Amino acid sequence: MGTGKGRAGDRNFEIPRRGPRALDIGEEGQPETWEPTVSPIPERHPVPDRQPQEAPEPVTVPA
Repeated sequence: MGTGKGRAGDRNFEIPRRGPRALDIGEEGQPETWEPTVSPIPERHPVPDRQPQEAPEPVTVPA
């Protein structure tokens, strides 16, 4: 049986580890760097003060 690292049936396959060689797939020997995309924080607009609303006229329902 394998060592638990990798695909079934392939004892020589190892899971790539994190580190300087983890993304070493660049062109001409240059390691590829990955920068996480930073989403801008949306601007928060203050909520306008709610104006008090007057109650509508009461409705009379004939019995």
